[in-house]
Amino acid sequence: MFSLSLITGVAACVLNASSVNNIEPALLLSVMTVEGGKPGSVSINKNGSHDLGIMQINTHAWLKLISKSFF
Repeated sequence: MFSLSLITGVAACVLNASSVNNIEPALLLSVMTVEGGKPGSVSINKNGSHDLGIMQINTHAWLKLISKSFF
């Protein structure tokens, strides 16, 4: 079971990301549901890339762009 603070944090993240990127929150929630990742999860792929977190963001496809944009 997830804690209330985790759920609140994820909800805030979804609302922020939807606002910044002009994407409906429902679309982000749909991706989260389809991908089925858990907070902090890491899935290792055969090609050596990793899928990270709730939305299973792929390190080869997205990590450089996300790192430049947000960190």
